Amino acid sequence: MMFAIVYTVVLSILAIITFIFSFQGFRKKKILGKLLGVISIIIVISSGSYLVSVLSKNHTIVNVFANIYFGTISIILALYTVINTLFCRFKFNKFYKSFFIIVGTYATVEFCLFIVNIFVPFDIEFVPSTYENIAPYFIYKMHFPYYFHLAYSYLMILFVFIQLIVVTTRTPGAYKKSYIYVIVGLALIILVNAIFLFVPSSNVISRFDMSLPGYYILLLMIFYFEFYYKKNGMVPVFKGFIVDNSSEGYVLFDYQDRLVLTNDNAKRMLLNIKLDDELTNDEFLQLLDFELPSRKTANQITMFQLTLNKGNESKTLRCTFRTIVSKRNEVLGCIYSFADAELENDILTGFQSYNSFLKLVKSERNFFTDDLIFTMIDIDELGLINSTKSYSFGDQKIKELAQLMKKYFPKNSYFIRCEEAALGVFTIKRSEEEINDICLKIKNEFSFSFQYAFGEIKSDDNLLEKLQLIEKSLNTKKILDNKSKRSNSLKALLSTLQEVDKDTLDHVERTKLLADKLGKRLGLNSIERTRLSLLSMLHDIGKITVPLEILNKPTSLNEDEWAVLKSHTTKGKNIALSSPVLKDIADEILHHHERWDGRGYPDGLSKETIPLLSRIVAVVDSFDAMISDRPYRKRMSVKEAIDELKRNSGTQFDPRIVSEFIPLIDVESDEEVEKVMSNREPYLGNNENIKSYSKFVNSNNLFSKYIIDDGVFINSIDDNFVKLTGYTKDDVKNGLKQLDLIPDEDKIYYAEKVAQLITADQICFIEHRIKRKDGKIINVFCFGQKYYDSAKKMYRDEIIVFNVDSSFLIKEIINKEEEKSNIRLKSWEKLYRSDSLTNLLSHNAFKNDASLELLDNTKGHLFIMIDIDSFKEFNDT
Repeated sequence: MMFAIVYTVVLSILAIITFIFSFQGFRKKKILGKLLGVISIIIVISSGSYLVSVLSKNHTIVNVFANIYFGTISIILALYTVINTLFCRFKFNKFYKSFFIIVGTYATVEFCLFIVNIFVPFDIEFVPSTYENIAPYFIYKMHFPYYFHLAYSYLMILFVFIQLIVVTTRTPGAYKKSYIYVIVGLALIILVNAIFLFVPSSNVISRFDMSLPGYYILLLMIFYFEFYYKKNGMVPVFKGFIVDNSSEGYVLFDYQDRLVLTNDNAKRMLLNIKLDDELTNDEFLQLLDFELPSRKTANQITMFQLTLNKGNESKTLRCTFRTIVSKRNEVLGCIYSFADAELENDILTGFQSYNSFLKLVKSERNFFTDDLIFTMIDIDELGLINSTKSYSFGDQKIKELAQLMKKYFPKNSYFIRCEEAALGVFTIKRSEEEINDICLKIKNEFSFSFQYAFGEIKSDDNLLEKLQLIEKSLNTKKILDNKSKRSNSLKALLSTLQEVDKDTLDHVERTKLLADKLGKRLGLNSIERTRLSLLSMLHDIGKITVPLEILNKPTSLNEDEWAVLKSHTTKGKNIALSSPVLKDIADEILHHHERWDGRGYPDGLSKETIPLLSRIVAVVDSFDAMISDRPYRKRMSVKEAIDELKRNSGTQFDPRIVSEFIPLIDVESDEEVEKVMSNREPYLGNNENIKSYSKFVNSNNLFSKYIIDDGVFINSIDDNFVKLTGYTKDDVKNGLKQLDLIPDEDKIYYAEKVAQLITADQICFIEHRIKRKDGKIINVFCFGQKYYDSAKKMYRDEIIVFNVDSSFLIKEIINKEEEKSNIRLKSWEKLYRSDSLTNLLSHNAFKNDASLELLDNTKGHLFIMIDIDSFKEFNDT
């Protein structure tokens, strides 16, 4: 009796579990899931009927429920053949469709016959058991028709068994497990069922259908293997395959820094490192000669480059370090992934190519998760080196610079070849002094001069935007370097400003030096200090639009004159906006005369709404103006100027900036300042910079000033006009017109452009071409303004022109379209005509050139094709 109770409990539990899974099956979109749901319900009904039949002492109840049990078995077997066909992924062709129609029809007939058998026992009947008061209380007596049911049952099981064997032989090893388990389960059911039917015994266990729990287990196995194992159970297998067959090398450490996983590619890539089970993370880092910026940081990602050597073999790798974090934010371990970076690298330098770097950044949202410093280095006048000493010589210099960068920057740095010839390097955050020391060491060993710029990149910064800022800073440094051709644009502007203010060069250099020291004291980074240097030199550029009689007026200005003078901030912004290089400081130029209390001009900004660089320049500029002579007053002493700054702190000036500025100049004595002013030397340095700027004012940038009457005839010229244009004073007397200087093809454009600018602002800031008297075309940078000559009682135009043929002004101030076209052309040549790996012509470029060559029928041609044998197999292995 105890066994009957246990059997009933087990079957009931299996029935409940199966019933729950039936609902899961109905929720699946696949037909297999819905069929599993249907068969689950039928099995629950079948097993329930069986339990009633074996536990009841009433013959009628036993007769009814036992026949229902046998009838549902027929339906279950028919459904199971369909389910197994779907499970084994056999196609439903004509054979299967016909077979299932026959089996389904037969199963339905059998079910009906068993229902009839309740009333007319021709198939099977039930007689009392010889074991009184022990379940089951009845045993069944089989008649001849019942053997058809047995034959049908075993044929269906055999059919399913064969299907499983066939699919197992066709299935990859990793998937065989699901089918083998079902085969074993089915075999056990057949064996148990045979014992149940044909081996009579006094043992109570043999008198219960022990195969019935097997049906439940078999059903649950199919459900699990179909909907869970193939998706979830195979995940570890797939991950293992992916790790082993990936092109990358993987090394995994657990939370205790013990090595737990590696793959063959890692062993192959890491030439001189033995990856054994005893290796710890710290030991691995020592072997890599690499130090992580931080450890055990959630979601940490660090990328670096490695160059490993073993004998004559060398390999460059890109490594990604990641921490592995659980959903509870617990650090579970860390993984290193290594990729062969040879094909991603620039052939000349060994640095990662810029295009490859961009793809990597776009694919990795968190490219770096530590604060870093990015340094960009560019060789001065590389274009000139290439044109005078050959491109191969220039390439050699780039390669030499790359080797020096690898020598002096830390080994855990990440090097990239930037656009054009610039080289870049990411390093773990370091001080400015350390970066400057490294670059100084490189300069001492490098045979040519170069400029560099660097900036901090925080983990939450937009990486590409920050790189663009650093690149702009580098370009600004090139402009500030008076030895660079790019500085010609700055020289031209300062030359113009020198025309209206003779103290410009001294004032500019003093302001620049003071501003740089103050910027450091205020904690500005390298990028901001570079912008500050440019701003301190050009903040008053708008004064070139102010008449000299106003700038140099020895008495106080009237209201109208003051309005004209104040307009220099707006004019300065407009001039800056016309230059790709200066437009980044346009707002600072506009607001350098704003006041802390909001009573400045032009917009009446106050406090922190005024740009920081404008506030700094306001203090430095005012101080230098106070200790300098002006047409309307004598200079103050340093002490008087400091007292004036203190008095206006919090009203005119930012009080914090004043408090930081005063300690910089409070050490200067009146005698020292007197010496500085008399010698025209900057008081924070020697006079070499001013001398260098003074040289170019009357050297390379030849400029001339002349007057035009009524916008038509040139009235008066200077000596440089003759040198610049070839026209003499006699030509002027004979009625030389402004348009006589303009090439015929440019006259319409020139007239329209000048009219547009003069109408808008009464000033003209334009670049155009001049046709000299000898017919030669030169490029000039022109500043013009209209004024009223009270003596002549007429409007006249004052024109200043610079010869900019030897400078970059054309490209940098007005129009960079030609440069853009050249860049596009070079980019096209590089991307579409050359193969990046071999530097040979690409297929399309060769095809195009060959087609053009073949048009010449006078030449014979020889075509040679070379191909490596079994190259695919070589790559695969």
